[in-house]
Amino acid sequence: MKYRLSERRISFGSGISASIDVDWSNSQFSDIVRLLDRHRPHVVSIRCSVPVKSHLLLVRALFHSALTDFELRMVHGPGHLPFEDFIVPLCKTFGSEMTGMGHKTEKGVMISRYRIRRNLPSHPHPIGFYVMTNGKDIAKLDATLKTIADQSIPNADIAVVGPAALREHPLIQEKYSGTRVIPDEGIYSSDKRMPLSRKKNLVFNEIRAERLVILHDRIRLGPGFAKRLLETSPWFDLYTCRLTASGTHRYLDKFGVRFDSYYNLRKRHYYLDYREDNIDQQIDGGFFVLHARALQGDRFDDRLHWGEMEDLDFVLRRKLEFNLVTFDPGNQVESLFTNHFSLKEGSPLRTYYKSRVRRWKLGYWIVRGIARARVWKTRRLGTTLQSGRPRT
Repeated sequence: MKYRLSERRISFGSGISASIDVDWSNSQFSDIVRLLDRHRPHVVSIRCSVPVKSHLLLVRALFHSALTDFELRMVHGPGHLPFEDFIVPLCKTFGSEMTGMGHKTEKGVMISRYRIRRNLPSHPHPIGFYVMTNGKDIAKLDATLKTIADQSIPNADIAVVGPAALREHPLIQEKYSGTRVIPDEGIYSSDKRMPLSRKKNLVFNEIRAERLVILHDRIRLGPGFAKRLLETSPWFDLYTCRLTASGTHRYLDKFGVRFDSYYNLRKRHYYLDYREDNIDQQIDGGFFVLHARALQGDRFDDRLHWGEMEDLDFVLRRKLEFNLVTFDPGNQVESLFTNHFSLKEGSPLRTYYKSRVRRWKLGYWIVRGIARARVWKTRRLGTTLQSGRPRT
């Protein structure tokens, strides 16, 4: 992507000499946010010749930047992509904070001007860790809280979402005395299903941190997880990283979900390569990270319970609001679950391997067909030369 700096103006688009290094493969836009925060422009111009994905990254970078009052100019000329492809992400991102300032045409180029004024929310903690537990396995909860404590992040908000009785447990009162307990008794009813959506929504009732790490008590954070998150990718909408079981096997870390027809008919989920960019990428509900600013009041659907794709539903709705999923292959957490690695029929891991095998088989048959065609052509040429007939 190209950008140009002129006094207090930044222009993005083609025909500009300077460049900025952005990691497109993981949809990370921290470099653009840093650029915007460093120069604090009054005017930001974006040409509609920019690819739609690049435009979306710019819009989300503007959203996460510290800019509170600036003019945004959309430059649309002949041969550019449809203007509607660019305005919808803007409207959904800034909403009532965006005011139209009119349009003008200069030399066949239309310039649409918008004024964006907003108040940025502040939170007392840079990061918060919220552990979902039923309180029955204290040893498992202890191991999870230890990996959080080992992150050594000052001023972090740490809370356990579970039974109120945990407040009196020595694990909370003595060993992890700075940990809050968010009681979950009020979410249960006569319904025998586990109301996991309501449980996670308890975290959103009082958001105290800018980055929300929501995890089950079966998750173990890797060494330096929080430090890398805060230093390498501090700005994101939805964030996840490598998720392994027993330290070696992948467990629903970077995977995609595709629907062939309606929402939950013939659902297919499959693993993605860590270097692969895929619009179907999703996040497993056992571990994910949200940016409080991007949340914008959204919550999990209380009507969906554990095992009813409440996590998938949440991510899909955020993506409809043009939120991006950031995957960081340099960070890692571990899950205690291992049942996905028996390669039984229907397993996403099996689907991953089968898809790779199919690609290899397809490539094999293509190469074999080309080789056979060359052999046939060589034999035909040899026969032609021996018979003295002219080549055609």
